[in-house]
Amino acid sequence: MCPTFSLPVDDATYEKSGSKFITFNESDKIGTLYYRDIEVDMPDWDNQGVSIKFPVRITEKGADAGKEAKLSAGVSETAVWKLKDILKAFGVEVKMVKKADGAKHPEFEAEEVAGKAAVGVWVLRMDERTPEEGGKGAKYPKLESILPPGSKPKSVV
Repeated sequence: MCPTFSLPVDDATYEKSGSKFITFNESDKIGTLYYRDIEVDMPDWDNQGVSIKFPVRITEKGADAGKEAKLSAGVSETAVWKLKDILKAFGVEVKMVKKADGAKHPEFEAEEVAGKAAVGVWVLRMDERTPEEGGKGAKYPKLESILPPGSKPKSVV
């Protein structure tokens, strides 16, 4: 007799389930770019004092509508450029505030970013982790950058 599998999820969860990754063609080459209209949710520390995460949700119609991802940006001297680019894409004005060390430091309010529209750029990558690390050697699209609204190339869907 064959087993019957009863799943722990309800019918609504089962029906709406899908891959967390945006859709892509298996035949696409590593490095292929994918553009999606997005809206950012409330940013927060990804790793306190090291990197800030920007959770995003795809807003355009289609197979990827509603999918979520996050983009992290470091705050160190060598990594802060990415944060600067993200804030520029959202049109956020960074304030320079003098601190106890006597130097001015950049600050921005998370609320200035939350709810903003932009364009997310995903890059097709290869999972290079070892099997022991959970790697499968598969292709996957990774959110790598955020551009201002309307920056999506016309030839890319």
